[in-house]
Amino acid sequence: MLTFENHQFSTLRPHERFGPVRWSWFDLFWVHSGKVVLRIMDRRDLTLIGGSGVLIFPQTEFVGQSLMSSSLASVQHFDLEQRPTPYPRPLQRLLASRGGVEVYQIQATDPVEQDIERAVNLHFQPPSPALHVMREAITMLILAELESRIVQEPITHPRRATLDGLSQWLERQLHRDVSLEEMAEHVNLSPSYFRAVFRDQFGISPGRFFNNMRFEKAARLLRETDLPIKRVASDIGYRDLPNFYRAFRSHLGLTPAAYRGKHATIG
Repeated sequence: MLTFENHQFSTLRPHERFGPVRWSWFDLFWVHSGKVVLRIMDRRDLTLIGGSGVLIFPQTEFVGQSLMSSSLASVQHFDLEQRPTPYPRPLQRLLASRGGVEVYQIQATDPVEQDIERAVNLHFQPPSPALHVMREAITMLILAELESRIVQEPITHPRRATLDGLSQWLERQLHRDVSLEEMAEHVNLSPSYFRAVFRDQFGISPGRFFNNMRFEKAARLLRETDLPIKRVASDIGYRDLPNFYRAFRSHLGLTPAAYRGKHATIG
């Protein structure tokens, strides 16, 4: 069964830090305007601007605050319980992947933000069986929409000590190609066992995880610095600029120049 806790909009200000908190349910935190920083498990900072958000898994501690004079954000708390008939795929994956966060980013014309606003507003209507069906349907729609927009699935709350610290090491390797064998060696596992453990915990391959990290860094550099695009490409291991342009557009839906023009936070 899908159960709902508190849903609400909040206006956040720099002097009003929220947290640290650790919920027993999922928390979809969405920034509608402004700029917010979250620190996950006291280990990793995530900067979210309008049109981006994060799904925080149960028992994942976080703290945050606005980086602008005023930021509008919403939160949706929900939980999942096993049931006789399978959940749709987005919810099945969540049941198997508790712990950590997933980061999302959308384009200005994307309807998912309207769906998020509608889901929050439904929370304030008088409860009824029909309303619960509506809320469950729109929540599943939002999760399905967001699944294709994952920017990064960082290791923030691993359930096996063997993988602890891997993401920090990978962050220092973004300028070069890292093989599956190197990752496995770093955590003292055989490549085949490492691949199986990693996919079991995080639902994606180690290679895709590393690629997501690379493009999250590229997107952050384009948003927050005025580094030349060629330097941004080099910083994540791309020596050939046309290949970087193709890969970036495939990953984020815009060319690097268009992305910077749309999301730059400097100048």
